[in-house]
Amino acid sequence: MFRKILTLLTTLLLTGGFAEMTELKLYMRKTCPFCQKVATYLKEKGRKIEMVDIGEDDTAREELIKNGGKRQVPCLFIDGKPMYESNDIIQWLDKN
Repeated sequence: MFRKILTLLTTLLLTGGFAEMTELKLYMRKTCPFCQKVATYLKEKGRKIEMVDIGEDDTAREELIKNGGKRQVPCLFIDGKPMYESNDIIQWLDKN
């Protein structure tokens, strides 16, 4: 039993399987060049995550302010924790 668990954990670590278990949500605006930078990265890498435009969704904008403390985009929520700045977001996505 222990070997099966160890094998599964090793496989998940080596294949990046844990990243798929991470809850990701990107708050953005279509008119924001830094948001477009992140969106382009995601498209080029073939990664799909939930994206919400705070310019078109008032509820999403309020969620961002309430949970992130500010209205700045892009903002990637990783398991409920905000990460700002397009370069930091791309770097995190590259590693995960």
